[in-house]
Amino acid sequence: MIRCRDCRRVWPTDAVYCGHCAKSFNVRICPDGHMSPPSASVCLTCGKRQLTESVVGTSLTWRFKLAGIMACGLIAWAALPLLLNLVAQLISVAIGVILFLVVGLLLISFVLPGSGGMMVLGLALLRGLSRASKRIASQSPRSLKRP
Repeated sequence: MIRCRDCRRVWPTDAVYCGHCAKSFNVRICPDGHMSPPSASVCLTCGKRQLTESVVGTSLTWRFKLAGIMACGLIAWAALPLLLNLVAQLISVAIGVILFLVVGLLLISFVLPGSGGMMVLGLALLRGLSRASKRIASQSPRSLKRP
């Protein structure tokens, strides 16, 4: 979009003339259609003195892009608390599921006879100790061999 600085009307980007005041945008045009710079007093191609009056046309494209960026920023700013709330809920659900599984492992280790390894594994998961789980894994084959 381009805006005429003389009458302040908005026209399509490819417009050569203002549709309201009939001034040409950023060029002077002779009756034969030759274009000359706005500072020219005669046509640079044919030398005629009858040139259109030129007016500076302001491009509005960057303003529309800026308005779009600002609108996206405003939407993101408004949606940020909702997204943070959603992430917090997902984290709390994940922690709940992990605790449910650990408690389930602990209960199974107490209910089933001979599953002491499960109790140690449950405690290792609860504490997050990787060395304990490696030790359990290395001791499991020995516990299967009975004399």
